[in-house]
Amino acid sequence: HIARVCARLGIRLSHSRPYKPQGRGKIERVFRFVDSSFKPDALAKIAAGQIVTLDDLNRAFTEWVMNYYHQRTHGTTHETPQARLERFPVKELPYSKEALRRFFFLEETRKVDKTGCVSLSGASYEVAAELAGLWVQVRYDPFAPNDAEVAIDGQLICNARLLDASANFHTRNRKARLTDLASSELPLPGQLEFTVHDTGTMHL
Repeated sequence: HIARVCARLGIRLSHSRPYKPQGRGKIERVFRFVDSSFKPDALAKIAAGQIVTLDDLNRAFTEWVMNYYHQRTHGTTHETPQARLERFPVKELPYSKEALRRFFFLEETRKVDKTGCVSLSGASYEVAAELAGLWVQVRYDPFAPNDAEVAIDGQLICNARLLDASANFHTRNRKARLTDLASSELPLPGQLEFTVHDTGTMHL
């Protein structure tokens, strides 16, 4: 998934080489510094009742990063992280917030059935009828099942509509009952039944 997201954003995904820990040192160093500097202070505030909730902990960590970590001179660059960031600002991505959200959609490959539907995570989605029989990529937000789209070879084709399984079941069940009643030889409620005898008389 992360490789697909990076490709959509035009980011080159680079992994450290197996069994070569030197490339991961800079990451491990940050966590070690957090563990040795922020953690003792946080534990003291927890014991004093100054940090009670997860939100309190997040606020305390943000304050530590902004007021201490970003203002501390780095041993290699001889600059504070804040000063270095100001010299080399991060470029803003040329995408809207909604476009960025869609870049992170999960993606699954599915074959559209003859009714123009695909199955995904136990739910059925209706797509364009002309896609029946084709393999497509279904992109979706796992936290918003109603928001899904269909692509072929990376090209967006249409949106996918989440079907109401309960409503569809009741509709199909009602149609089946009506079909059974129409084909039944038994009289429907309120229907009169006539019997014709050999004598030519007719009785209800």
